[in-house]
Amino acid sequence: MTVKKMMVILNPCAGNGKGKKALREIEQWKRLMSFEKKIEIRIEFTSKDGLNTAENLAREAVWQGYDLVVAVGGDGTVNDVINGLVLSNVPLAIVRAGTVNDLAKVLRIPRDTKEALDLAIRGSIVELDVGEVNGRFFASYFTIGIGPGIARFSSGYSEKFGFLPKILVYLLSFLREVLFDLEYPFIKMEVYRGQETELYFEGRITFLLTANNNVCGGIFKFAADADLCDGLLDVFCLSRIGLARILRAIPSGLKGTISEIPEVSRGSDGKIPKGSLISVWSVNGKGIDSQIDGEFFSCEREYTIRVIPKALKVVIPQAVKRIKEKESFERVTARLRVAI
Repeated sequence: MTVKKMMVILNPCAGNGKGKKALREIEQWKRLMSFEKKIEIRIEFTSKDGLNTAENLAREAVWQGYDLVVAVGGDGTVNDVINGLVLSNVPLAIVRAGTVNDLAKVLRIPRDTKEALDLAIRGSIVELDVGEVNGRFFASYFTIGIGPGIARFSSGYSEKFGFLPKILVYLLSFLREVLFDLEYPFIKMEVYRGQETELYFEGRITFLLTANNNVCGGIFKFAADADLCDGLLDVFCLSRIGLARILRAIPSGLKGTISEIPEVSRGSDGKIPKGSLISVWSVNGKGIDSQIDGEFFSCEREYTIRVIPKALKVVIPQAVKRIKEKESFERVTARLRVAI
């Protein structure tokens, strides 16, 4: 991969200031690369509104012929950038500066800022699937039920208790949601795999996850076999269960064995169903809160979710066999198609 012109899209608010802290290293790296490699590097700061959203900046990079876009932030920032890059020829690189960084974790992007920047210009480009729900793209997952509330609470807790480890922030958010604010959406759902119906479900749910990635919230593995490049989304549907059952299920969610409990819907093969198209709608007409890639998304009565195969180019480490947790990574990346 030859990089002559790259845009760095940085969220200064990401990860309770991690984005700002990364800026000094990025500027030092920029001066070095501009001198040694003659790379034109443009650094842009994101805003929530206006022209400088991460999505708009990524689209601008595509229109102006940049060779690479680097997202500096958490999963929310990465999601915004992805929505500007999907189906383009401009690859995405990630610098981990968020609270969780689910996608970067699975792709084994280095935690160190300089190492991640070096990887951006020296790594391998692969093509990943992306999901789409009601016109919005996602790289990792879409959820309804418990998930949206956890996203709201964790954002607030991260700002208030930035000194806490991320696992505690998410566990606090999880407990707040299930103890005081949990609703059980009443839904109908159809899961299609090609032309075949893989699953039909009607009832109240505790949690519904359509997963492209096998990690959720940095620590949970509800869809442990989800694959970023199999052309399908894993559908984890947990029907209504009581508070005691939810709390007892937490260890299983951490270990990746939660799919074994009887309230989890299964496909014709007895496993978590995989689908290329999923339709979800409210039975009682109430809006259903939803979450995408760790951020609150919307409250709508209907959702249509589909997978777009090989829609996003991403830079990953070349020496994948030497990376820690090799077996997990190889399972996720077994069918990645190197595009350089």
